[in-house]
This record gives sequence, C-alpha cells and structure tokens, in this order.
Amino acid sequence: MVGAYNLAILNMNIQGILAGLASAFAFALYSVKSEYAMRSYTPWTVLFYALLFAAVIWNVLEPPLSAFSFTYSALSWSWIFYIGIFGTILPFGFYNKGIKQILPTRASITATLEPVIAGVISFLFLGEMMDPLQVTGAVLVLSSILMLQIRKDPG
Repeated sequence: MVGAYNLAILNMNIQGILAGLASAFAFALYSVKSEYAMRSYTPWTVLFYALLFAAVIWNVLEPPLSAFSFTYSALSWSWIFYIGIFGTILPFGFYNKGIKQILPTRASITATLEPVIAGVISFLFLGEMMDPLQVTGAVLVLSSILMLQIRKDPG
C-alpha cells in the first residue's frame, strides 16, 4: 500500500530501516502486552502506564523536559497539544479498547486501515495519485479486514 515494492527503497540508510523494524517490534509487543494488562486494568489505565513508561524512557535519552526549553508560539503549542491528544492519546486509547473487544490480532490487522485512509485523504485533498500496486494493496487491506469481521471465531 505504501510503495515498499519500489526498489529505490533499497537506497534507505540502515538507521532508518532499523528504526522501522524496532518500531514494528515495539508496536507488536505493545499490542500483545496491552491485551494481557487489560485483563486487570481498563484500556485507559494501560495507556496511562504505557505513556508514563515512554516519558521516562525519553527523559533518559534526552535531557529531562528539554522540549520546554524552546520558545514556541501559542499557535505552535496549540498544535503540539492537538497532535498529542488527537494523534496519540485518543487513537491509542481507542486502539486499546479495540484490543479488549476484538483481540490484538484482529485489532492490529484492522489498524492497517490507517495508511489506506491516509492515501484516500491524500488523493481527495492533496491531489496525490496512487500507483496500481498501491490501489491493489488498499483493496487487499480492505478485503482482509472485511474477512476478519465476517469470519466467526472457532468456539
């Protein structure tokens, strides 16, 4: 869907590739561990602890609260808070609720709808075009999500 079939991707640097793989591993680990944690806690409590853990890690890797040493305009701060709430807290909170409802496997596959929606929005509002292979990828993503919703769990 995102064009990984393009051989120019081989020109990426090793740091970018390793960061992408680490991100994929961390997301998979988060999905599985969140499902386990939600046996005892609410989805929002699990999210709180995940974000607290992330904040501690980032304050070890970067000087504590270093982002606050920069001077940002009021508009910039409003965008920072907007992205924090609507780009992080709410999506991950709803993702956790999805994990609790439909289990991590289905929630992870359903989450692959995100690049499809981004592609459609880019097409509609930014005039971006998708290659035939990207359209095929989008159709495959939508088909897999539909099959997951239709298929009954063995029970």
